[in-house]
Order: sequence, then C-alpha cells, then structure tokens
Amino acid sequence: MSIPGLLLRYTAIYVLLLVVAGAVFYVLGIKTNSGINAGVLIGSVYGACLWFSNKNKRYFEGSEKKHAVFGMWVIDMALQFIGVWLAGVATGAELLLSSMLFLLVFIALLHGIAIYFAVGMARQYAKQSAPKA
Repeated sequence: MSIPGLLLRYTAIYVLLLVVAGAVFYVLGIKTNSGINAGVLIGSVYGACLWFSNKNKRYFEGSEKKHAVFGMWVIDMALQFIGVWLAGVATGAELLLSSMLFLLVFIALLHGIAIYFAVGMARQYAKQSAPKA
C-alpha cells in the first residue's frame, strides 16, 4: 500500500466514524464533544496505520512517516474547516473570518500533535502484535 492509499483509507475511516459516532450519540440523546471527536481522530489514525502495516508487512520508513502525518493532518484540517463552516451556517451564526481562523489554528495545533503521537503509538502496537519469526 502506498501513502496515497493510506490517506484514502484514513479519510474513509475518519468520515465513517464521524458519521456513525454522530448518529449514535444523537440517537442516545448525548451531545457530541471534543473528546468524542478526538477519539474518532485517534481511532482513524490507528486504523489507517495498522492497515498500512498489515498490508506492507512493515511500518513506515522515515520519509513515509512524515508524508503520512502531514497528509492526515491536511485532511483533518480540511474536514475541520468544513465542519466549522457548516456549524456556523446551520446555526445562522455570522461567520467572522478572524474567529474562524483562530479556532482552526488552535485545532490544527492540537490535532497535529495528536496525529503525530498516534502514529508513533500505532507503530508500537504494530510491533507488539506482529508475528514473531
């Protein structure tokens, strides 16, 4: 599997988990929050990274890890931008560009750190679960 394949799978897992989690919590009458979204993000990173590891029988090499982390971060930021914009439109709120940019920069920092560390943690899990030769 290539890095573009990894990013495609990450996007599919992330969007699917966001929709499913949103639907489940809506049905249960629970408001979604940043903790749920963080869990979905980390679960998506784990899923895509472990899929890559299983498919290739190895984990990322140096440059692949950089491309994977950056690609997942860019996709996450695009989805966050869409989410913030849709939430503003749905509530009829007046979207202030400065407020929206500040929020996205804050989210970008936190999610970038989370993605970086989740990729590292997935590596540890992949090593531990790999069959011993």
